[in-house]
Amino acid sequence: MKIYLFILFTSIPMLSLADAPPQKLTPIQRMHIKKQRKQQKRIKRLTNFLNSKRGKRLMKRVMKKQAGLEEQPHKWDLLFGVLILSPIVTYYALASTGLPFINILGIALLAGLVVYGLILLFGLLLPYLGTQK
Repeated sequence: MKIYLFILFTSIPMLSLADAPPQKLTPIQRMHIKKQRKQQKRIKRLTNFLNSKRGKRLMKRVMKKQAGLEEQPHKWDLLFGVLILSPIVTYYALASTGLPFINILGIALLAGLVVYGLILLFGLLLPYLGTQK
């Protein structure tokens, strides 16, 4: 019986030492834990903001703008079609004039660039066209 008690009392401290985690963290582990805590704080702050009145108002505003942006590409389909077709149309229009092939190709590419420039210019002016200030 004494032997069993001796084994029991000597094995308990050994088991507790075996399960103990390392006492000191490496600098890399500390840095990683610090980053995780920072990220958790950031997420918590963001969720608190989004659940507040100001956050909900901001979300509504963003959703309205997104709905407007989703409708916009349909308006641009025609312009991009013109952009793609303008060099081809110009080429076939000038092919019957008797100009050399290189000249026709250059004019067609220039026409495409002009149309592309107009589309970009229109895109920059678009936000200001309907506003009254």
